[in-house]
Amino acid sequence: EMADFEFADVCVRKVMNVETPLVEQSASLCRVARMLRRYSHLWIIAAKDSRKVVGVITERDFVELLSPIPDRTYATGMLKSRSLHQGQVSTAADVMVSPVVTCSPDTSVSEALETFREQHIRHLPVVENGEIVGELSLKGVIAAFYIYTCSMLDSA
Repeated sequence: EMADFEFADVCVRKVMNVETPLVEQSASLCRVARMLRRYSHLWIIAAKDSRKVVGVITERDFVELLSPIPDRTYATGMLKSRSLHQGQVSTAADVMVSPVVTCSPDTSVSEALETFREQHIRHLPVVENGEIVGELSLKGVIAAFYIYTCSMLDSA
């Protein structure tokens, strides 16, 4: 079982996904919806040419808009009582949850897992010098664990 301990010590930089779904905060709800057809979440960046993460929108956040039931608190912040029914929502900035919990490329996998557990989240943006350089997801951790510790042993 030594392999498990070694994996927990691996840096996030080695297991993160560098392909991250980014949308600028001025993006329309239709653009957000279009992207959420493909991704379970979107990182909201300050502007088109920026990599500064200012918020996150999950499919659950978006669906909340469609329901008139207000007020849901998330570990990452407060989603104010807003719905399409009140007509106050037109951009990604109006929907996003902010601030966002982040980690650094040098964070260990075990520290990242602790954050997932404590914050009740499934995705973490990996931020270096204020810019998003990748993301870590629960699925990604499982995939990386498999590659690091099982693939050599697994002949299936």
